[in-house]
Amino acid sequence: MKTLFSLCFSLLFFINATGQNPKKVDSLLNILQNVNDDVKKIELYKNLFSENYEKKPTEGKRYLDSLEVIIQRTVPNAFDPEFAWYKGRYYKRTSIFPLAESWLKKAIAGFEANENKTSRMLAINDLGNVERKMGKYKEAMNSIQLVLKLRQELNLGEVEIARSYLSLGNIHGVLQNIELSTEYFKQAEAIYIKNTGTEEDLAKVRGNLGLNYRKQKDYQAALSYYRKTLNYFDTAGFPIKKARVLQNISVLYRIWDSIPQAEDYALQSLRLTQEYDNPGLESKTLMSLAKLALLKGDNQSALAYYKESMSINSEIKQGPHLLGNYRNIARLYAAMGDFEKAYEFRVAQLNLADSLYRRANIDKVNELEVQYATERKEAEIALQQQEIKTLNEEVKVSNLTKTLYGIGMFAFLAIAGLLYYGFTQRIKKNKIAREKQEAIYRQEIEFKKKELASQTLHLVQKNTFIEELKTNLERIKETPELFKIEFRRLIMLLKKEKAEDKDWEVFKSYFSEVHNNFDLKLKEIYADITEKEIRLASFLRMNLSTKEIASMLNVLPDSVLKSKYRLKKKLELNKEEDLVTFLSAL
Repeated sequence: MKTLFSLCFSLLFFINATGQNPKKVDSLLNILQNVNDDVKKIELYKNLFSENYEKKPTEGKRYLDSLEVIIQRTVPNAFDPEFAWYKGRYYKRTSIFPLAESWLKKAIAGFEANENKTSRMLAINDLGNVERKMGKYKEAMNSIQLVLKLRQELNLGEVEIARSYLSLGNIHGVLQNIELSTEYFKQAEAIYIKNTGTEEDLAKVRGNLGLNYRKQKDYQAALSYYRKTLNYFDTAGFPIKKARVLQNISVLYRIWDSIPQAEDYALQSLRLTQEYDNPGLESKTLMSLAKLALLKGDNQSALAYYKESMSINSEIKQGPHLLGNYRNIARLYAAMGDFEKAYEFRVAQLNLADSLYRRANIDKVNELEVQYATERKEAEIALQQQEIKTLNEEVKVSNLTKTLYGIGMFAFLAIAGLLYYGFTQRIKKNKIAREKQEAIYRQEIEFKKKELASQTLHLVQKNTFIEELKTNLERIKETPELFKIEFRRLIMLLKKEKAEDKDWEVFKSYFSEVHNNFDLKLKEIYADITEKEIRLASFLRMNLSTKEIASMLNVLPDSVLKSKYRLKKKLELNKEEDLVTFLSAL
């Protein structure tokens, strides 16, 4: 009962949360200081993550790591689907969509095994939004329509139904089904207007309506919706949502040739996306700044903006936006007379377009919409027929009172037989589900091993960047008159390398899964161990040589040897104990 209460409390908190509440965070932290029970700590860390991950993802990740340590200590080797769901939400928030998709699928499978319908529904909804961001529109449509059906079956009310309408409107908007998209948004808006406490949802749907009106070239209506949305997000304190609206307003001013105003809104948006770490929106804003630079005749700045946006979209695997990057860069190179480069990016665009926008896939998505509408009508007809049948049965029962006892006994025996049959089928079904889940986990481990090898190679290749940087610095030293050109190249190289932390984050996630939460085990042995020391220990666990580690970390081999000595001392190992052997045994 206690566990059920805690889960329900956590779930309700997740549904109703509208952003970080500093007073609530302080209150939770005060409670945490005086709690020694691990079960209570788990609930407190879950709530702290929920309060922080949307506006302060770094803070949310810190509480998520602490939660993982306690779960491993309390129930080692046990799978917690709710924790997997939180991991998926964190990676969704930070736009690392492949990891978000992986964790959310694990959570959904866990919730299904536990028959937790509500949590499964919410996790599927998150997965649908991730699939849409990754350009998997057929999968996204399947997920969101399933969520809509589950919400109707669970009788969650019209506000929850409206959230599904919002998601469906988003997918149809991407597929350029603007009229159908607007229809879904209008249905959601009408529901939110008559229900108090849904101001944030109302702001979201109005922002999307503004986008549809812009596509239909009704710019004044679009600006009106954008300003209503901006006022709410600014007052309520949602910086990323505010940044998204600023970006959309910038596009309107660019259409009206009001370049200074457009640039001002775009730069405001860029500052917020960089400050609050939203690479997906940052890439869109960079594309807008590139287009503004073109209007000002500054081709070089436009090219730099486009390439920076392309780098981000490639990293977070945003296929549709990457397609726009390729197209725009190809056009710009052609305008600059570099037809070889223009051809290279045009080929890349065509290859990507072939995989993303095949007409057959779009037709299948539209067929799903028709199928859903048909199924809904059929369900209504079936319900009416069932009501008529029930009335007829009541009339028959009233005329057969003399045989009621016999019928009752027969029904009792039939129900008992059905219950026994259902019980045996449930056992068989659970066994099959467990076998399937084990097979999936085995496949995922093999996949993670391949990804880990790929990430390791990527980290080794970082050394190439350092060598190129040194070469450019030497060139500047030898030829001062090339300073401006080489300095711009250095800036681009450094921006290209800004994803180092995310490279390590992805590497650490795969490594932890392949090697049974290696970093958590280290933290249990020595709580104050640093990220650099965990990184060194991970490389040693993979049996990399001192020279290879030095190359990956861009330091001298002597420095690696000193770091190994300090790590061994911190882990309180004897002189006779070998550090690599110790780490391999964890």
